[in-house]
Amino acid sequence: MSMEFLSKLIEKLRVLVKLRYLVYAVLTGIVLYHSVYFEPLDQHQLQQNQGELQPAEFARDFWENRLLKNLERAVSASKLIHLFKNDMATAVQQYGQTLGISSTHSYLVQGQGRITAVNNNGVEINIEAPPDSPEVFIETRDIFGNAVRDASGLLNIDDFRSTMEFNAISVEINKIIREEVVPEILQETEVGRSIRFVGAAEVNEDNPEISPLHIVPIQVQFGDRQIS
Repeated sequence: MSMEFLSKLIEKLRVLVKLRYLVYAVLTGIVLYHSVYFEPLDQHQLQQNQGELQPAEFARDFWENRLLKNLERAVSASKLIHLFKNDMATAVQQYGQTLGISSTHSYLVQGQGRITAVNNNGVEINIEAPPDSPEVFIETRDIFGNAVRDASGLLNIDDFRSTMEFNAISVEINKIIREEVVPEILQETEVGRSIRFVGAAEVNEDNPEISPLHIVPIQVQFGDRQIS
């Protein structure tokens, strides 16, 4: 076998190898072209926004279509206060809502009584007759935290993508209370007037502060007028 023949054979093999890589490159390009999807940036951002939770809209829907329709589950304030003083374990087990592992529990509370005082922070209410001191304090100023969200027992953190998203719901719920419920309460409040209420309370079982029991209002009624 001559050297000239071997040289020609080697050159043909080189050409075949180059063609092989070229075919691979073409095939790879075709696969990548069909696997990558291009879309306008503004359209992509719109789709992303549509997938995000809108806290204000969610809170409004929750307030009107879920929370207000489940207030009948609220435990009476007098019963709950009695349990806090005498059987905290039963209060927690039967009526408390707890987020994760915590000694602080949220309660959905209802009751009626008579207004004994009004100040810049809220409304004092006696629910027993004759009482030694006001047993309930309806908050009208310090409306923050997660009491209403958690006391309802209707929302689960696992249904949300992040803790931040879950907490944003509380912010919007509290905003509804501050802007729509509290002003109406203050307009109607008078010392000596009868009042019915449903609200949420947070109590730490290890250090319960229940004299009086502080409640974030959800629904309040003065005579025939209902505020929620």
